[in-house]
Amino acid sequence: MKKISIIVAVYNVEKYLERCLDSIVNQSYKNVEIIIVNDGSTDASSIIINNYFRKNDTIKIVNKSNGGLSDARNAGIEEATGEYILFVDGDDWLDKDCLKRCSQYFELDIDIIMFSFLREYGNMTKKADLFTDKIVVFENEKKDDLVRRLVGPIGTELRNAHRMEDLNPAWNKLYNKQLIKSSDRFVDTRKIGTEDLWFNLQMFSKAKKIVYIDVEGYHYNKENTMSLTRVYNKHLFERWKTLYGFINGFISSNPDSVYSIALNNRIVLNLLALTRNIVCSDLPKQEKIKEINQLLEEPMYERAFSKFKFENLSFVWKVFYKLCKQKKSNLIYKFLICAEEVRKWA
Repeated sequence: MKKISIIVAVYNVEKYLERCLDSIVNQSYKNVEIIIVNDGSTDASSIIINNYFRKNDTIKIVNKSNGGLSDARNAGIEEATGEYILFVDGDDWLDKDCLKRCSQYFELDIDIIMFSFLREYGNMTKKADLFTDKIVVFENEKKDDLVRRLVGPIGTELRNAHRMEDLNPAWNKLYNKQLIKSSDRFVDTRKIGTEDLWFNLQMFSKAKKIVYIDVEGYHYNKENTMSLTRVYNKHLFERWKTLYGFINGFISSNPDSVYSIALNNRIVLNLLALTRNIVCSDLPKQEKIKEINQLLEEPMYERAFSKFKFENLSFVWKVFYKLCKQKKSNLIYKFLICAEEVRKWA
């Protein structure tokens, strides 16, 4: 029975932490070590962690000053002794049989075991339908295409552009520890905006065999992000520009132009998150519209839209991205406000 190292990154999640840890210590698969990385929490998280530590001898605690999610996960990797590694965020939780169902594939020489997840909105749950088949094995050309999908969607995949980020998370995957070499670590979110995507690009490209199983194993807590009001991340665009540079370097050694098309599509499609980041801020309305306009004036978008194919988008998103191409900042603002109201009442 192979050991699984479960790395739990914790920072000020006292409200959700007991649910998270209960779901881990009560797993039906028992050969685990639980590495809880307390990333400088200032709430009651430390007390909760110590209570669980006293009751369970499979728990290790790593206390450190606050360095962010990537730094916490990296600290956990250093302590891991299991054959497989699973990442869990401290406000999320696992299905009781998640690890047991994944363990059925341990003897098949699998580098990454990927499973489905549920988005939990408090009063609503939505399943992420990553693939239509119950079990999918990715190797050789099929695995290469999975790497390309991480870079970005192409062709008819644009019809479901809202699912572009569903492959990104690190927490719905078991990684063979042999895959994670000493140089493979999470890059700080404050540098690239999306640490999981870059980590998985490295892992997927090195893996020889990846399997997906249609197991609803992970509960992703979205309860805290339902509100329209949130802090405006004024650095998001610059961080994603850095990420695009990383990806461009990653694909430069691959002569297949489909990777360049995928990255170009990602750059365009990410405008939804970037403009919504602005609209969801507490800036005055006219400042929001001004920020959107400044974003769309960036030269990279004129280049990206010159290569972007609109025909595979659904009607609604075709309207939105054409407004972006035409730099209709005021209409984009109204579109996003209306979309948020519809989402709240859906």
